Amino acid sequence: MPLRMDRFTSLTLGLCILLGLHPAGAQQPDSPILPPPPDVRYVPDLVYGVVADTELMLDVALPKDVAGPLPLIVCIHGGSWRGGHRRMCSPMMFFLAREGYVTAGVSYRLAPKHRFPAQLEDVRRAITWLRAHANEYHIDPQRVGVFGISSGGHLALLLATTQNGGAPDRPPSDPAGDTGIKAAVSYAGPTDLTADRWRGLTSGTVVDLIGGPYAENAERYEAASPITFVDAGDPPVMLFHGTNDLLVPIEQSQRFVDKLQSVGVSATLWKVGSAGHLWSKGDLIETRRAAIAFFARHLHPPESRTSPVSPSAIEPQTSE
Repeated sequence: MPLRMDRFTSLTLGLCILLGLHPAGAQQPDSPILPPPPDVRYVPDLVYGVVADTELMLDVALPKDVAGPLPLIVCIHGGSWRGGHRRMCSPMMFFLAREGYVTAGVSYRLAPKHRFPAQLEDVRRAITWLRAHANEYHIDPQRVGVFGISSGGHLALLLATTQNGGAPDRPPSDPAGDTGIKAAVSYAGPTDLTADRWRGLTSGTVVDLIGGPYAENAERYEAASPITFVDAGDPPVMLFHGTNDLLVPIEQSQRFVDKLQSVGVSATLWKVGSAGHLWSKGDLIETRRAAIAFFARHLHPPESRTSPVSPSAIEPQTSE
């Protein structure tokens, strides 16, 4: 019998704590989880759109001493698509800002009130807004990466794979336009919601996201799966996944990377040995360094950074 997904939210938030994306126990925290470092400019509560009765907001962090346009990395929080908050991203945002990036933590509409593809539409809209305000926040609109945890990783990979016209439920007049993602990182994000473990469920987080069980919504499950849209035009991706993850099996990342590699896309899977959906501090530090190195390779940040910390030249475990 497949594992019930009722535990998905609590374990996802636990992973966020380990990654420095602390939920702080509140759905709507009024301030960042940690205060910004003195060399980081932090701009919270920017409204990037309004949909029906929902005001959509994001936070921006960037180095105070900016020499020119910088790459942008958008952080998408976890929480099983039905919880969490963008402030879970603030510690990682500050870390990235000190490495020479502009970073943004993005809120999006949550299930079950808002069904897929509302979440994808929102993060697309956020990136379009950030590009429109590139001069104000010293963003290079041609160098955009995305980073997501668990359900946020799922959305990050959808951004990467649906930007070439294969997006689910996206009319040609979609104001968000193409997202132009140049690199994507996922921590334990689901890639195929049509997998057997979710097909038999009649309740839980995936059912809440889609709006019903697989038997009645097969096309919508497929449309919500990043693996559906893989093609040769996708950007490089790096996935981190615990080998003993019982919530989102590592097979999800393995199959996704294999499919990307089969069409010639640069794709790497870093297997976190013996880890589940929660990781040790040592694994956190290693994978964070590897993620920074990945973004440095593909977004080419400037040589000067606000801190002396540089990405480690760690060679990840790749899938052959």
